[in-house]
Amino acid sequence: MTTADVIALVAAIAAVASAVIAIFARNDSKDSAIAAKESATVANTANEIAKSANVLSERIAKRACVIELHQAWQGVNRFDPKKPIYPDAIKGSNALDLTASLWNHDVLEKGILFQSYWKPFKDLYGILSICDLPLQDGRRIRDMISPAVTLAFKQMEEMELKGVNQTAINSK
Repeated sequence: MTTADVIALVAAIAAVASAVIAIFARNDSKDSAIAAKESATVANTANEIAKSANVLSERIAKRACVIELHQAWQGVNRFDPKKPIYPDAIKGSNALDLTASLWNHDVLEKGILFQSYWKPFKDLYGILSICDLPLQDGRRIRDMISPAVTLAFKQMEEMELKGVNQTAINSK
C-alpha cells in the first residue's frame, strides 16, 4: 500500500466518521427543535392562563367596592326641598360623589353601578342639582353637585337611553 492509498483510506474513514457524527447531530437538532416547539406551546398556554387570571383578578377587585358603595347609600334619605333636612342633602351628595368617582375612574364595573344605583342616583341628582336652598356656609345645595357627578349622570343617562328599544314602521 502506497502513501497515497493510506491517505485515501484515512480520508475515507474520516468521511464516514463525519457522516456518522452528522447523523447524530441532525437527530439531536430534531429533538431540540421538537422540545423547543413543545416549550413554546407550553409558554403560550401559560401566558393565556396568566392573562385570564389577570382579567379575573381585575373583575373581582372591581366588584369588591360594591359593599362599600352599598354602605354609603344606606341611610341616604330622599331629600324634600319643601321640608329640608340638610344632613340628608349632604349625605346624599356624598353618596352621589362616591358613586360618580367609582364610575368615572372605572373602579367598579359600570354594569353593576348602573343596575344597582342608577335609579336612586338619578332621583337624588334630579332633586339636588336644581335646589337653590342655602347651606350654612353660604353655598346652595346644588353647588354640592360636582362636575364629576354631572359627568357620571350624563353617561349613565346615555346608557339608559341606549337600552331603549325603538321600532320604525316602514311606509311602502
